[in-house]
Amino acid sequence: AKQQHKQAIQERRLQSAATRAEKAREVEERKAARVAARKAAKEEQARKRAEQAAEKATQQASKLAEATKRRQEAAVRKKQSMVAKEAKESAAQSKKRRLVEEEVVAPRKRPCAKLPTHRDKQELMNHITSHHINNLENGIMNDDAPVFPHDAQSAIEVAVGRRARKPSQKVRDNQAAQEELQGPLQSEVLAVLQELKKRMMAMETKEELYRAKEEAYRARTIELEEVHKGEVKKLEDLVKTLQLDIASLKEASPYWGQSLDEQGLQGTMMTLDLKSLDTEVMVECNTTVKMRDRLEKALRSSRGLEQLEVRDFKMWHTSETVKVARFLVPKEESLIRQNAGEWMPAHLRGARLIGPKWYSLKVDWVEKSVAAEAGTSRMSADAGRLFGHENGVDVQQIRWLGTPKPQAQHASAIVRVATKEDAEKLLNARLEGRDVTFGGGSVTVFSVVNSLSNQD
Repeated sequence: AKQQHKQAIQERRLQSAATRAEKAREVEERKAARVAARKAAKEEQARKRAEQAAEKATQQASKLAEATKRRQEAAVRKKQSMVAKEAKESAAQSKKRRLVEEEVVAPRKRPCAKLPTHRDKQELMNHITSHHINNLENGIMNDDAPVFPHDAQSAIEVAVGRRARKPSQKVRDNQAAQEELQGPLQSEVLAVLQELKKRMMAMETKEELYRAKEEAYRARTIELEEVHKGEVKKLEDLVKTLQLDIASLKEASPYWGQSLDEQGLQGTMMTLDLKSLDTEVMVECNTTVKMRDRLEKALRSSRGLEQLEVRDFKMWHTSETVKVARFLVPKEESLIRQNAGEWMPAHLRGARLIGPKWYSLKVDWVEKSVAAEAGTSRMSADAGRLFGHENGVDVQQIRWLGTPKPQAQHASAIVRVATKEDAEKLLNARLEGRDVTFGGGSVTVFSVVNSLSNQD
């Protein structure tokens, strides 16, 4: 029944390991789903921001175009009104000239200056041509003779004067207003276009940064997925290894599932740290049976241990940092530890033999004159033996807690005992009405939470 109970415990452990692997796989799937959802949400947000920016830029461009169009229409209307006004003034002047020619009104003393029309120019050219022809026919070659008649000459002088005269103040004001209107309009258009160009460049830069971040995030996600897949694979391999170890232990050990008392085994339980074991040895001894055989061969290679038999061998590979093996040996523990420097490097390179577990206690009110060497403050070599003899415990080590003050009479010490029973005996002495002494004087014992171990 106990064997079946042990087997049930191992099966439950296997089930729990498989459950952990399944949970890890589910966690990985949920993480991947969350990552995909976040990625989709970010892409949707980026798309919406791009659409909003494009819409805003389009609205600004349309507003700018409307404002430009309104300014251009206003300038065109102003120009049309000026042209109409000039046409009206020209018509009024023409009417006045016609009335003067018809002698309806008296002419002005000063002739109105006007530019010669195409008809006037043609008449003038005809007159010049006929004048030269007449002179040639009559044989007159007088350079001083006037070429133009008096009226034509007066009209040309007036036209030249009119052409050389500056435009009126009203015309100059209209021209200045048009220039003032066109200058700010062009500068505003250029400024808006430059601002739009800057915004577009900034948007492109942000989009490139966002793409780079997306690529980095995607690469990190893929890397994390690979890491999680590797962890799941390791858990699955661990489950398979545990199954093989249990199967090999059941096959190799007839005492599987029984305690040490039931098996009638006596001896010392020792522990090996396999975390730094050589890779070749780890690959070669990939099962519990192979590792036990190699350890037994290594121990038997030492003198005096040729007939040693390793019993109750177990291995734990719970993680990358916890890889240990425990085994039971007869009474040859001291000889095994003494020869560890020979058999361990030869057969188990990188392994480390963990020493026996000690239990630490704090002892106050230790008299310095009794525990220290004469003339110094160093702990005496016989202090541990004295403390153990007086209180009936096995003391493995004793040392001062810090450096004692030279003028102090008492100090505190750390005492390490071999067994848990000895530690409880010292701690429960006051409750049982007994005194813990050191050199005849009473001392106070306190527990230390972390027990220490001596590692070879």
